[in-house]
Amino acid sequence: LQINSTAFVRSPRLLLSVVAVEMIINCCLLLFLPIFCRIVWKSGVVHRNFRLQLCTSACYYSLGTISRFYLFYAQYSGVPDEEITNKYLLAQLLRSAEDVYSVSLFVSFALERAIATYKWSWYEKGSTSTLLV
Repeated sequence: LQINSTAFVRSPRLLLSVVAVEMIINCCLLLFLPIFCRIVWKSGVVHRNFRLQLCTSACYYSLGTISRFYLFYAQYSGVPDEEITNKYLLAQLLRSAEDVYSVSLFVSFALERAIATYKWSWYEKGSTSTLLV
């Protein structure tokens, strides 16, 4: 598995520095996500379904980021392709699942808010049946 570095042919250090900055940012975000989920979940002002969606998106982001780490490892480690194919496929599938979830999150928020607006009396009770939304 070779990385396509055509834009960085003249300066391969630039590619590695971009990757390093991305990895540092991803590590910082992964360290912050448990704190984020705890803050979101403890906030009583926001409805439970919205808090659940935010924490679920944080979990999907974590899976996608960890998969990203493995994909970079697979590209730069020099391990033969035969040894990493199964894990590489799993990492790609997890990354794709995170991408699909991220794209559909806006539609999910909009649908949840529409139901909360039109059925506000039932929704604001916060019963377990509102988790279906």
